[in-house]
Amino acid sequence: MEHTAVFRILANANLVKQYLKLFQQNGVDDETITELNENHLEEMGIFNKAHRDLILQCRDNLSNEEFPINTQLEEEKKETHGPQNPITIAMLLKSSNVSTRSKALSNDNFLRKLIMAELSDKNIDSIQCLDNCPRLQVLYLNSNKINAIENIEMLSSLRILSLENNLISRLSGLSNLSHLEKLHLDRNCIQKIEGLENLNELTELHCNRQNIRVPLEFDENSIVGISPNLRILSLCGNKIEDISLLWYLDKAEEIDLSENQIQMGEDFIKALSCMNYLKILNLSGNPIVRRPKYRDEVILSNYSIQELDGKTILGNEREYLLRLHGKGRAPVKKETKKGIDLAVVGNRFNKNK
Repeated sequence: MEHTAVFRILANANLVKQYLKLFQQNGVDDETITELNENHLEEMGIFNKAHRDLILQCRDNLSNEEFPINTQLEEEKKETHGPQNPITIAMLLKSSNVSTRSKALSNDNFLRKLIMAELSDKNIDSIQCLDNCPRLQVLYLNSNKINAIENIEMLSSLRILSLENNLISRLSGLSNLSHLEKLHLDRNCIQKIEGLENLNELTELHCNRQNIRVPLEFDENSIVGISPNLRILSLCGNKIEDISLLWYLDKAEEIDLSENQIQMGEDFIKALSCMNYLKILNLSGNPIVRRPKYRDEVILSNYSIQELDGKTILGNEREYLLRLHGKGRAPVKKETKKGIDLAVVGNRFNKNK
């Protein structure tokens, strides 16, 4: 290491102990150091202007021979591996308004205390360096070029993860995120909802408009795993045909399955009848909505739905359909008072003996 140009520059500036590790973490080598300017150094976490100026001066004092740049090799790397833009320490420091941090707080300590990181629109193609942020709770990585969910297993405190508009084709690497509450995966290339069996605290799953040619599928273990607390499920525009496994989601309150290929059938009725807490359901843009009396069938299959395809279900609408089909009034949950069960029917109370 002592023979590298980076080390010699920092040695000449008498700043090896302060910044050598920082340069290594950010992937600065003898080639990339020639491209650094004052703004780059500040983004890396070198906030002392005198230090920045000294590093650049020592860099410029070295002759061009100290920085052998093999242009042909660089072109071969680009052709073979493509551009590499992982998450860096500098990105993490900049993601949370580092200008307000205490100057006495080191970069390492600052990252250890980091709770939220906004890394959207950074042209990132791989997830790295997050092991420096063990307390991270909110992570936004939208609109990048990430093709795999990796290197986040150590983020056991993560509660919100957003990876919208990337190139992810498979759900993996999430098994250790047992406290995750919200997962946003819109506009990727995911073909199957899987790898979620340990996310039993998940309350929201958004996986809309995947860039796929086949219907989105469901892994049963994953659906069972997220069922205890899932309240919002959004899967519009995914060519979905089979929703039989969704009957496990009996605690769901809002489901968007619009713009898929769902049709009326026994599996659909079974799934719908099990969702006793469902309030909002969107099936617009599916073949099922073209079925005569579709709305009536849905209302009669689930007594808790309050809004269907953006239109409110009025109480008298449901009561009319129930009477029309000879099903009486919609059942109301029982309440217990002084040891006596009371079944509520309309405005009358009847004792159950």
